[in-house]
Amino acid sequence: MKKVKGKVAIAAMFVVLCWAYSPIGIHLGLASYSPGQLALLRFIIASIFMGIVAMYQGVQVPKVKDIPLLFVLGFFAVALHHIALNFGQRGVSAGAASVLAQSTPIFTVIISRCVLKERINAWRWCCVFGGMTGALMVVIGDKGIGNISLNGLLILVAACSWSVYFILQKRHSQRYSTLTLVCYTVWTGTAVLLVFSPGY
Repeated sequence: MKKVKGKVAIAAMFVVLCWAYSPIGIHLGLASYSPGQLALLRFIIASIFMGIVAMYQGVQVPKVKDIPLLFVLGFFAVALHHIALNFGQRGVSAGAASVLAQSTPIFTVIISRCVLKERINAWRWCCVFGGMTGALMVVIGDKGIGNISLNGLLILVAACSWSVYFILQKRHSQRYSTLTLVCYTVWTGTAVLLVFSPGY
């Protein structure tokens, strides 16, 4: 049991470190690649990695009727999210981008209420208001109120896109295993990003 907890703790620390480095890595990558090229490069590598994992772990073969859904998941989780994030980070600092990108829960609550008609209590609405106020403060404070950039809004679009993915995945997660959904989301998202391949 202790070994399992130790492995979970190590895995959690690794994920946190990767998330922490991501905005910095994007800023460094944008010095050599366009936003579209950088996103495609990242997910070609991710697709190869997930392909190796799938070979050993095995994934379900999707039903033909579910292929459009898988492309929608790939579009929101991979293509739109990372394109908006990369373009946004061209005018926002890595620190501000990291904070704004974590606005996903705010949009998840709003979309769940408006689309899925889920009930949201007063405390959650207060949290949403507080989160949106904080995001606005980050956008204003990053460059100063006189130099507000639309790049910050693009990062919020990326966070919103991630929220849509989570909601869609939750509604259809009963059909496939988590690994299967992740693999096909990465692969279909990479396929969408291939529109940027002529730039290489």
